[in-house]
Amino acid sequence: MLEGIQDTSNRDVQDHILKRDVPFLLEDLEKREANRWVEENRTAIKSYSEFVDQHECFGDVFGGFDGLVQCLSQPEQNQ
Repeated sequence: MLEGIQDTSNRDVQDHILKRDVPFLLEDLEKREANRWVEENRTAIKSYSEFVDQHECFGDVFGGFDGLVQCLSQPEQNQ
């Protein structure tokens, strides 16, 4: 046997390669998918941002989510 070479099965080598490389491949795939999603939705994102700039976000009127919950939990006041 050659010095420094371990007697391993093909399966052991495959397992080692998968454990080493798969996390990096998945991370790269997630980044590519995220970038693709942004590109496909760029127009909608821009339109929504312009709408919020002009009309504020729904929750902003109530001071954020907590303000909205507080507003909805108060009984209606009869006038």
